[in-house]
Amino acid sequence: MKIFRKTKLSNEKRAQQLLNNKKYDEVIEYLEDKHNDGEMSADTFYFMGKAWYFKANEEKSLVLFNKALELEPEDAKIYTAIGKAYYWMDEDDKAKDFFLKAINYDKSQAEAYIGIADVYENAQ
Repeated sequence: MKIFRKTKLSNEKRAQQLLNNKKYDEVIEYLEDKHNDGEMSADTFYFMGKAWYFKANEEKSLVLFNKALELEPEDAKIYTAIGKAYYWMDEDDKAKDFFLKAINYDKSQAEAYIGIADVYENAQ
């Protein structure tokens, strides 16, 4: 009999699966349980932030995204997520700054380019 240990990767896959199925409360509960078990990482803060973002609570998502950023200060996807939260809060200047930081760390960050385009479109 083989016993497989759950890994950080499986936690992230589970969180992504729940997000894809729009089970935001389940994502939050699942990751809070991981936090209580001492299994928090930048990605778990990021996924929990995404769940709150999809629940239209940008302020809560920003708190979690910033915790993720403290642990992984060069992760472009976190900068993009923060930019999107600021964008939906109508803070276009902050959104643009975070989208640009995302692109600085990862030139292939397509969502950041789209975010900048949206910011400029709003300005007109």
